[in-house]
Amino acid sequence: VLAVAFLASCSGDSGETADGIDVTVEQFNASPAEYTGKNVKIAGTVDHVCKHGGKKMFLMGADPADRVKIQTGEHAPFDVALEGSDVVVHGVVHVLKVDEHYLANWETEVNADSSDPDQKEADLCDIGSLRQRLTESGEEFLGFYHVECQKFEEVAVH
Repeated sequence: VLAVAFLASCSGDSGETADGIDVTVEQFNASPAEYTGKNVKIAGTVDHVCKHGGKKMFLMGADPADRVKIQTGEHAPFDVALEGSDVVVHGVVHVLKVDEHYLANWETEVNADSSDPDQKEADLCDIGSLRQRLTESGEEFLGFYHVECQKFEEVAVH
């Protein structure tokens, strides 16, 4: 009886379905590390689709400043025509961990490539900015989270 009570109390509250954990853009952004490696189902309005290959799109929630990055993974490129549409994305949450080791490797690569001085300067500026954010955070790494799309459906067009 105790096991049944425990199972009943745990089911339903997590938002987990056969398609993954139902999560809003706001819930995701409030604690993205909680979802790392997990299947999620996230709904939002497509704010932007990257025009260079369509490999990324950004979903926004009720607040346009609240956005989640969606990457295609093995899915076909996203169509720019999706901008403004409401979609439901099913996918797996991944994190890019930027720590001092990552920044040092990136800096070495940038300094070894002299083909584009303007890009080199921009990259070194980004590295410096990330290094400062990392130091100020007091954490071991900065986490940049995204959902790798396995499938999506357009539910409304604006």
